[in-house]
Amino acid sequence: MRKFIPRAALIVVALAGVARADFVTFSDGTFSNSDWSITNVYSTGFVGTPPTGGQVAAGGNPGSYRRVDHLQFTSTLISYHMREGAVYTPSVQGAVTSMDFEIDVMAIINLNGINVAVGLAIEQNGHYYMGPGTENALGEWIRYSVHIEQQQFTDIPQTGAKPDFSSSGGPIRLGFYCANDNTGVFASRAVGLDNWYIRIADDTPGCPADFDGDGTVDFFDYDAFVACFEGGACPPGKTADFDGDGSVDFFDYDAFVVAFETPC
Repeated sequence: MRKFIPRAALIVVALAGVARADFVTFSDGTFSNSDWSITNVYSTGFVGTPPTGGQVAAGGNPGSYRRVDHLQFTSTLISYHMREGAVYTPSVQGAVTSMDFEIDVMAIINLNGINVAVGLAIEQNGHYYMGPGTENALGEWIRYSVHIEQQQFTDIPQTGAKPDFSSSGGPIRLGFYCANDNTGVFASRAVGLDNWYIRIADDTPGCPADFDGDGTVDFFDYDAFVACFEGGACPPGKTADFDGDGSVDFFDYDAFVVAFETPC
């Protein structure tokens, strides 16, 4: 007979937590000026004032945030803002399988309803790459989230090159980019950014019981699975069909219990 472990018992087991190492995260919700720099600017036929970026003490989501200004220019303009110390080294930390990028964005100055495009920027071996981006023309904060595979990165200028995510790849510096095109118009754009977050998945084995994907097996994973199992919201990429047989039943619950009690 399959066993059934009541919720209370599982929570006691989970309190210690078990760490896993199949992803690494980087984040910043303060944006101290000493932590950020505009390290590279790409433009075509640029005429105007160089882009600027800096911390604003209040008005973020919440607290301080970073404001980026592309001031009085005409042409295509891309500025790269890189976070000091945010470096992932595949040769040490493992080959990269994907990156998840999140950031809060708010328009400050836009032109005809079009604002600055924002997305994940990475630098490797002196080359800069851009992930898929978003625009927010509204004067309120929105959250942008995107899952990025290696082939979705674009190098600037566009040569078709891609970053090397293998275990022999060089160190990868992390940040974000701001980009827009004012061709034929001499104008300014400005954008606010907050709660910068990157999660890098590597090729080390994961832990199936880390159901909420936060890197630790604990009672939050149990709660997340129970909620999913009972028909509530499931974490991204997860379903209650834990044993993968195509149906959701107590065999899935049992399989999760076994995984939960098994160290990774």
